[in-house]
Amino acid sequence: MKSGIVQLQALAKQSMGSYQDIAKYIVTNAETVKTMHITQLANECFTSPATIVRMCKKLGYKGYTDFKQDLVLNLHKWFFEKQEVYNRGYIYPNKAAIEIGEVITNLTINGMIKSVQFLDSELVTDLAKILYEAKRIDFYGCGVSNLVAQDFSYRFMRSGKSTSAFADSHIQISQAQQSDAGCVAVGISYSGETKEVIASLEIAQQLGAYTISFTSEEDNSLAQVAACNITVAQIEHPEGFVAAASRIEMLHVMDIIYSVYASTYDETIAAKISRTRPYFKKKSDDADEE
Repeated sequence: MKSGIVQLQALAKQSMGSYQDIAKYIVTNAETVKTMHITQLANECFTSPATIVRMCKKLGYKGYTDFKQDLVLNLHKWFFEKQEVYNRGYIYPNKAAIEIGEVITNLTINGMIKSVQFLDSELVTDLAKILYEAKRIDFYGCGVSNLVAQDFSYRFMRSGKSTSAFADSHIQISQAQQSDAGCVAVGISYSGETKEVIASLEIAQQLGAYTISFTSEEDNSLAQVAACNITVAQIEHPEGFVAAASRIEMLHVMDIIYSVYASTYDETIAAKISRTRPYFKKKSDDADEE
């Protein structure tokens, strides 16, 4: 399955962009579009056939015909099914506990699957090398995104890296000011519009650090600052009260990147991680004796 269809859905949700109206029309009228000639689609979207072809190529297809064939093949699969969306995020009035559990579970699983489809294998391999060669990796995130940052700061620290993931935005700015060409700065923001994270990445980049962003869409301020953007699927309401699925999506994608990193440099990393195991085992045995 090509990831182009998934990217089309993300394109339709973007707040700006020359292809947004076309993408939105296709997502909304997929059943009709599958039989439409490119000229008909262009007329419906008030654009030109050439613009539609460019959009298809941007999504990874050879052209409109290639895109339409993939659309027909995948039209009835899960990512074109209507999902229940609640204007108030994860607050579901008049729903039983088991129903709420099923909704959140389905959203999370769908988000994880879609997010994997966004990943570029070559890019992930390149990032593994960049992270391995970095002398320090700094993670920047606020709120729930900082929990993701702390999780991965700990992982890379155990593998022998000097890392940071401060929760205080002022300290994040101070840390960014210590960056240089040997550092990697990772900005995490589901919306891609968290000002504190954007500011930290801008400072780190100006001082020579390689910058990576983790966001829900490619068209956002944080992605424009970073040298490389990793995208996860946007399945949560942007004004939801509780960020649940988005956090799991971020963790899942970063799990994949970390696993590629650890697998590629297995001998070095495994040895460093193993150093901490005897201590943790001893602490566990002591607790059992008590």
